[in-house]
Amino acid sequence: MKQIIKISSAVVVLLLMAIIGKRVADKAEEDAMMTRMLKKVTFESMSGSHIFGHTSSPRALNEEETKKFQPRTKSVKHRKKGPFVAQMIGFPWSGQNFLQQAIHTKTETATANNYGSAFMRTSGVMATNIISSIPLYKNDYSGPFSLSAVYPFPTKGYVLTRSYCAGHCLECMPKDYLISNLVEFEFQCNAGLRYSLDMPVPLRNAITSYKDDVVKKYVVMVRDPLDHIASRFEHEVDRHVSYDPYGIADQLTVDKDGFDAYCGYVDKEIFNGRLWEYEKTSYLEDSEIRKLAEHVPCHADFYRLVQWYNYALEMLDDKKKPILYVYFEDVKKSPDEEIEKVIEYLDLETVVEKHPILQGSVWQGSYFDELQRKYAKKFIKHFATESTKNLLSRYF
Repeated sequence: MKQIIKISSAVVVLLLMAIIGKRVADKAEEDAMMTRMLKKVTFESMSGSHIFGHTSSPRALNEEETKKFQPRTKSVKHRKKGPFVAQMIGFPWSGQNFLQQAIHTKTETATANNYGSAFMRTSGVMATNIISSIPLYKNDYSGPFSLSAVYPFPTKGYVLTRSYCAGHCLECMPKDYLISNLVEFEFQCNAGLRYSLDMPVPLRNAITSYKDDVVKKYVVMVRDPLDHIASRFEHEVDRHVSYDPYGIADQLTVDKDGFDAYCGYVDKEIFNGRLWEYEKTSYLEDSEIRKLAEHVPCHADFYRLVQWYNYALEMLDDKKKPILYVYFEDVKKSPDEEIEKVIEYLDLETVVEKHPILQGSVWQGSYFDELQRKYAKKFIKHFATESTKNLLSRYF
C-alpha cells in the first residue's frame, strides 16, 4: 500500500513538474514573441519617411517657428463617454492622407493616428518631429494621437484613426515583413509611437500600444494592387531625391524605365543580393512561384500587400465590429459621395462643402506591360486567401 502511495506521489510530482515546465516554456515563448513584435513595431513605426512622404527635418526650431507650430488641438477628457475610435487600417498609400484631410476640412474636427511623431498641416502636407504628440484622451499616452495641430477633436461620434498595422516596410529583409501570426498583426494595429520634445533627442520616440477595446469601428482602405505598388514607387522617387542610400537616384525617372530600374534593384541587387537569397528560403521556396516572381516587378511589395490583406480580413472577421470598406477608385470618381459616406459612418457633421482633390499616380502611362500585369495578378492570386480574392475581385 505504501509503495502504491509512493508511486502515486511520484506520478503527481512528475505531472506537476510537466505542467510547470509547460507554463514556463509557454511564458518564455510568449516573451520571445513579444520581443520579436516590439522589434518589428520599432522598425516599422520609425519608418516615417517611407509612410508619410514629405516630412520636415527634425532640426531644432527657432523662436518664430516654435510660435508658428504651437498646437491648438486639445485632448478630450473621457474615453468612456467619447468620442470613440474608428480605426482606419490600410496598406501605406491607400488614400489615407486624402481622406483624413477631407475629414479635417469638411467637419473642421481632428482625426488621429498611431504614429505620434507625425501631424498634418492644413495644406495636407505631412510633417514629423515638429510638435509633441497630442493624445486623443487626456493623460493617456498609449495612443492614438491627433493628426492635426489645429482642429479640435469632435465632441461626439468617432475619430478616424490611421494605422498601417504590420508587414509594410520597404527595402527590408523578410524577417522584418513576414508576419508570424494573427496575434502579431493585431498587436501592431494598435501599436505606434509617442513623440516628446521635452525628452533628449535619442529618447524622444517611445513605443506605445492601446487596448483593443478602444477601437469601436473599422474603416478599411482598398486600392487596385498594381496602381498601389506604382504609387509607392512614385513616393520612393521623391524620397530618393533627398536621400539616396543606394546611389540609384539618377535612374529613378517617373516612368516605366524608372520603375523597372527601381524594381530590378530591390528585387535582386539590394543588400548585395541577400534579399533574393532569403526569399528563396521563405515564401519563394517553391521553384515555380520563384520563376513567377522573376516576372513580377517589385514582387516583394506585392507579397507584402497580399499578406497585409490576408491578415487584416482574418482579424476583422474575428472582431465582429462595424466595418466600412473605402475603395480608392470610388473616392477618386465620386469624392463628394464617398466622403459623405465616411462622415456619416463616423457620426460627424459636414460644416464646409469644399474638400481637397484626390491625386492618383503622377505618370499617366502604364508601369506594367501586359505580360507583367498577367504575372502580377497570378502572383497575387497564389498567395491571397479567399477573403482577399473576394475583396479584390473588381480588379481581376
